[in-house]
Amino acid sequence: MATPSSTLVSPVGESATRAIEEADYPITRVELDALLGLIYEGITEAMPWHAAIDRLRELMSAAHVTLMLRPPSAESRGVMINSGEVDEQATESYETHFFAVDPFTGLPDAEVVSAEELLGSERWQESA
Repeated sequence: MATPSSTLVSPVGESATRAIEEADYPITRVELDALLGLIYEGITEAMPWHAAIDRLRELMSAAHVTLMLRPPSAESRGVMINSGEVDEQATESYETHFFAVDPFTGLPDAEVVSAEELLGSERWQESA
């Protein structure tokens, strides 16, 4: 049964919307809604989620954003989607060698971990 467009619910829940509006985030509710829409639509793109990570890079004023769908391993080069200028030689080096020292590979499935939790704040800031 179709829902009238005036009653469609945003992908951002009510409590998340309230938190965004009360906090001093650099992203507005409208921008977050648009970003979530790009994430949902991403599977239909020729290069999945590329529009979403491009937009995320713009919102964060970042030089690079990488979406790691499957991290590299000794058996596989992995699957990464990059936004921003990409140095193919650097990507090749990461996929074949440097993934082994990446602290974000080999994490448990279905568990969210921050850099500080994983490495400790001093070790994270001092790491290569």
